[in-house]
Amino acid sequence: MGLNGLYLLRIMRYYLDIEEKLISQDRLSSLPLTIVEEKVILALDGFYRLERNTLCRFKLKPAAVGKHDDYIAGQPLFYDASRWEKEGKLGRLPVIHNVLHITKKTYKVSPQLSLVIEKSRSGVRDFYFLSKLEHDDAALREAFSSFLSRLN
Repeated sequence: MGLNGLYLLRIMRYYLDIEEKLISQDRLSSLPLTIVEEKVILALDGFYRLERNTLCRFKLKPAAVGKHDDYIAGQPLFYDASRWEKEGKLGRLPVIHNVLHITKKTYKVSPQLSLVIEKSRSGVRDFYFLSKLEHDDAALREAFSSFLSRLN
């Protein structure tokens, strides 16, 4: 981070309207992979996570959300710039909460694009793409196009 942490890098979350079954281990096996195990505590006022033995609460900070109907070959693209911000340290959990054990698999699709698949014990919870590029950037469009051709 620059400027003593005042500069926030905006990372966009993207969703393509593709079936979960198309994103199989076989089709992704040649991509660089990072796996992270996470324990997340969901509550009505956000989510909680232990960081360096300290309980921290995170709240959603809404931002631009949108859709391009015909992004690549008729595929719609959904984008979301919302992010979770750490609000502070807490001494205890809310009474009403759920604990989730999540495995995040992050595949490096290109230098500008990553695919994240979140799984829990019950199966895939979410899958999305992360990028620092804006949705109208030609490099991002090319990265998505290349990824979609890998699935076919």
